[in-house]
Amino acid sequence: MSLTAIATEILKHAQALDVYIAEHDLPQPSFDRDGPAMFPLPGHAPDSLHKARTALMDASKTIYDLTEGPTNSVMWGSIAVSNHFTSMTLRALNSFCVADAVPLTDEGASYAEIAAATGVDEEVITRIVRHATTMRIFDEFCPGRVRHTASSRAMKENQLLKEAMKPCLEEGFQSAAHFNEAVAKFGGVEECKTTAFNIAFDTDDNYFTFIQRPEEQHRGKYLAGMMRYMWKYGGTAGKSHTAEEVLAGFDWAKLEGGLVVDVGGSHGSVEAALAPLHKELKFIVQDLPPVVELASANFNQLLPNAEDNCRVSFMAHSFFDPQPVKDADVYFFRHIMHDWSDTYCAKILKNIIPSMKKGARIVIVDYVLPDPGSAPKTPADGENRCGDLFMMSLLGGKERGAADWHKLVKLADDRLKILNINLPDNQVYGVIEIALDEE
Repeated sequence: MSLTAIATEILKHAQALDVYIAEHDLPQPSFDRDGPAMFPLPGHAPDSLHKARTALMDASKTIYDLTEGPTNSVMWGSIAVSNHFTSMTLRALNSFCVADAVPLTDEGASYAEIAAATGVDEEVITRIVRHATTMRIFDEFCPGRVRHTASSRAMKENQLLKEAMKPCLEEGFQSAAHFNEAVAKFGGVEECKTTAFNIAFDTDDNYFTFIQRPEEQHRGKYLAGMMRYMWKYGGTAGKSHTAEEVLAGFDWAKLEGGLVVDVGGSHGSVEAALAPLHKELKFIVQDLPPVVELASANFNQLLPNAEDNCRVSFMAHSFFDPQPVKDADVYFFRHIMHDWSDTYCAKILKNIIPSMKKGARIVIVDYVLPDPGSAPKTPADGENRCGDLFMMSLLGGKERGAADWHKLVKLADDRLKILNINLPDNQVYGVIEIALDEE
């Protein structure tokens, strides 16, 4: 495809989005301080518009990469030289609370004033912020003074964003730097205690055990913040991380008053979405004792309606132990499996099988990556692949495509069979329905 043809595609998709934004009196996308913090396309907009946005991002990246040239894009573009220094700059901005040091005024602040407010050397601050301006984070509108852009304002005002960046720029960044060392030392990535994270933080604990240490519990808070950020704001190209994929991806009405066991269900956010819509269903939310204690104490805030709330109970349980609840209709896992390698996921599934009655289902909500070569290399695909590397370096986990899910199910038990992989529109996750072949 020629550059002109790609540019024509860009124009087509941009015009479609412009028309929708204008017709619905939405704010124009802008990097200015008072511009919208998120792209102004609501989740309820027609799916064709969400696809146009994804296609626009893909075509824009394609034409940039082509005009930079294949060799230079590897060396000087967003790959070999830039990525880790981008992370370094973002980590410094977040850790030193640089955005908080700049007032939301046209005058902004001088580098000397930012240095005084943050306690960081002025030359260091100057060079870090000047790199940030190349990413449209801050605007050096005159030599030596910067003011906010929409991105830096978000870093000042959005507490969820501040927390969500921490796991990526702390544990993720440091683990990535030790990945090659981990491969050389440990070989494969099936074990959760032999990862790049273990080398980076000099620990024999897996990540989840490590962040439960009293001196490390702030990391658990930031991890929770990252999850809340994704659920609220979605991912690249507006893909949603909310409970909508749970509602849309499985026919809950067919259970006719059955029992759902939400394994590793944390604070019960799925139940808060499902219970009001399915009045005959009962739910048991299982998680580790500290999580269950906190979740059960606060569930009334999440689901205030007593009629719905009374059908949800909590139980302390580890999914690495045999499932104690017999004869449920659905054993449900949301955002669990990608944390673990195939070896551990197979153990989790095996622990369910003895408790399954005839007709019971295992329902998994998790990433379903596109098959290799089946989709364009969009920014959203890049985000998902980065997520896969994040899981591998931190936990030994992985993101899976359809073939990987079929392989995992058979690894757990030959009698398990995937009945359906549903990919709801505009959702990050797929819904995987699994049955036990009883013949």
